Amino acid sequence: MHFYQISQIKRVRLVKRADGVCVQFCVDVNRKENTEPSGTTIGLDMDLKEYYTDSNAVTVENPKFLRIAEKVIKRSVRRVSRKVRGSQNRGSR
Repeated sequence: MHFYQISQIKRVRLVKRADGVCVQFCVDVNRKENTEPSGTTIGLDMDLKEYYTDSNAVTVENPKFLRIAEKVIKRSVRRVSRKVRGSQNRGSR
């Protein structure tokens, strides 16, 4: 803590955990990022068929997470349905 002044410390918090006690410091720091504008702008169009299309005609396909998950769920249900109810094989995995 030698690189912060006492006036910069806004709050000190003691956190008690199973492995010991931690100290958290909330510090006021002025952070400034110098960013230069690139001068190029693009427009994005969100859609159901494609994930998005930008103004340069670049399209990204929709990832379809639901369809992939449905296949995995259907396969898992088929595997479980073959097991005997109450058996170890049905309960584990």
